[in-house]
Amino acid sequence: MNMNRQQYSILINLLCDIPGTDNYNTRTTLLAGIPDRVKDGLNRNSENKRTDLELLVSQLSMIHLNSDKAALETFLDNACDRTEGILLGQQLNELREHIAASSIPTENQDSPLQSTPSVISAITPSPPLSHPLWSLKTILLLIAILVISGGAFGFWVTHDWTRPPASIHAYTFDNTTQDWEFVQKPPEQQHALLQATQDQGHTSKGSLLIETTIWGSKSATIPEPDNDIYTHTAIRTFFNDENDLGKTVSCYLYLPSSSLTGVYFRLFVISDKNDNDSYEYGKDKLYPETMPQQEWIEISMVIGHHENQTDPTFDPGHVNYIGLLIQGNGGQNMSSTAVRLYIDDCTVR
Repeated sequence: MNMNRQQYSILINLLCDIPGTDNYNTRTTLLAGIPDRVKDGLNRNSENKRTDLELLVSQLSMIHLNSDKAALETFLDNACDRTEGILLGQQLNELREHIAASSIPTENQDSPLQSTPSVISAITPSPPLSHPLWSLKTILLLIAILVISGGAFGFWVTHDWTRPPASIHAYTFDNTTQDWEFVQKPPEQQHALLQATQDQGHTSKGSLLIETTIWGSKSATIPEPDNDIYTHTAIRTFFNDENDLGKTVSCYLYLPSSSLTGVYFRLFVISDKNDNDSYEYGKDKLYPETMPQQEWIEISMVIGHHENQTDPTFDPGHVNYIGLLIQGNGGQNMSSTAVRLYIDDCTVR
């Protein structure tokens, strides 16, 4: 059962959200229906939920059962059954269907469009051209049907089976910023940088690197005392206006330095209904002092949560930006502080 890296990343994030999977025994129940001889040979991690799920997905995707069904299919069936009736279950089922469709064997796996002939021939064996069925009249009739109605053939040819479900945004930063940008152009004194990099990666080698300089509010060394842009740096990405009430925004952060203090990290979303930017900031703030150094750590927010900090005009039914804020927290005694941070696997789901 094959999947691309983006599908893999989304799948792991969804599996981590299944209620009860913090418990190792609960994660093991997702292996129901897989033979004991297979389960006993799996490499597991009982201490770290995400690592355990990553190990399971990676191994099960390469194992086929006697029925020629991929072991991962059974695993995902159990995950969907466990989340049936909630939004997470719908998202898992949609993604499972995309992965299954993109796993159809082809002569050239590099292009999903190459799967069309194999799929059609698997359903209806093609008679040889010398067969009486292949009369000129028959051929012209088939061409007319395909041109006029499109039908299933057009669906298979034009549909992108590697694309994640429409309800999910995923940013994996593989050699690109994926259109993330500064909310406001930083002044020269902040020495700000935003670029894709291969230095670090959460589930692969790629991530988004941000470098900036932050001052405390009313710091004596701030370049422009009346300009609060020096106290923070914010980045964001745009997508089409949508109703995201109740959805979860998530990103993984990696802090290479163990000495950073005086700032915090916080997710936000923007609705610009009627061209008026209105913000909602997640209730959680992540402080470097509490972060494990040189390890990836997740930060998330639920859009519309009652504990979020929300502008009065913010509308969760018209969200079209997500972003990350780096905010100075050191007050007037905080002089210029250099920040270097890696960001990866941001999703809205």
